Amino acid sequence: MRRLQRGMSLAEAVVALAIIGMTIAFSMKLVNTSYRATQDNINKQFATQKAISMLEELRALVQTQDATNINMLDAYDDGVVDQAVLTTDKSVTWGTTSGSTSAA
Repeated sequence: MRRLQRGMSLAEAVVALAIIGMTIAFSMKLVNTSYRATQDNINKQFATQKAISMLEELRALVQTQDATNINMLDAYDDGVVDQAVLTTDKSVTWGTTSGSTSAA
C-alpha cells in the first residue's frame, strides 16, 4: 500500500509560481495602461479648460467695445507667428531663458 502524499511536488510548485507570475505581470500591465489613460484624460481636461478660458478672455475683450482692445485682438493672430502664451493679458510674457511664463 502507498502512503498518503503530503506537500507538493516540484512540478506543482513551478506551475503555481508561473501562474502567480503571469497574474502579477498582467496586473502590472493593466495598472500601467490605466495610469496612462488617466494622464491622457487629465491632459485633455486641462486643454479643454484652457480653450474655454481663452474663449472667455476673447469674448470679454470683444464685449468691451474699446478701440484699443479691437486692435489688440486684430493683432493677436496674424497667421505668421505662433503665440507661445495663449492669453490676451499683456502682463504675461514668455520667458525666453527659462521657457516658462512669468508675470511682468
